[in-house]
Amino acid sequence: IPTDIHFAPWATGIKAPTSMAWITLAAQPLPEAATTAPAERAAHVLLVLEQWTGQVRPIAREPDGTARMLPPAVKLAVNFKKERGLLGIAVPPEFSAKPFVYLFYTQSDRDGNDGRSDITRGQKVVRFAVTADWTVAGRLAAVHFTEPKTILDFPYDPRQNNGPNSCGGKILFGPDGMLYGSFGDQNRQGVETNQPG
Repeated sequence: IPTDIHFAPWATGIKAPTSMAWITLAAQPLPEAATTAPAERAAHVLLVLEQWTGQVRPIAREPDGTARMLPPAVKLAVNFKKERGLLGIAVPPEFSAKPFVYLFYTQSDRDGNDGRSDITRGQKVVRFAVTADWTVAGRLAAVHFTEPKTILDFPYDPRQNNGPNSCGGKILFGPDGMLYGSFGDQNRQGVETNQPG
């Protein structure tokens, strides 16, 4: 076991993180008027999910290794009762050519976040396009998730009386390029855990 490993906080201010993933964004070409070039021509960004707020928090890794918090990339209306909320993120292997990310979350039955209701709009896997804003000097200013497209939708079925636990929610791309995910029994071992498709 290595003895020279130590741990230290890198970024703070995250509320109830559940999952995270790295992306690399290519910087836009500098305008001719810019006098100084940035230290690197790409931005390395850690995307951290907040279960309760429904926000994806981008954290830029500066050239010296320090963290710089950016504005939220997206804020979703989530039901975060117990184990529900914003739960999983996956970045496809071809991200540099097709900048998309996939999120797994429990959609609130209301317009805003909801941590009390048993009723939801169900569990969803949604694909988002990733765009970015850059400063004139070529520094990353913001990351945006746009163009949501539902990939999988498991609507809430009141006949099953699903509970707020065992929601699963982890998603990832396998070596075959396919998207895989885990879906819990939601306290009832109902239809959702037995979907052949």
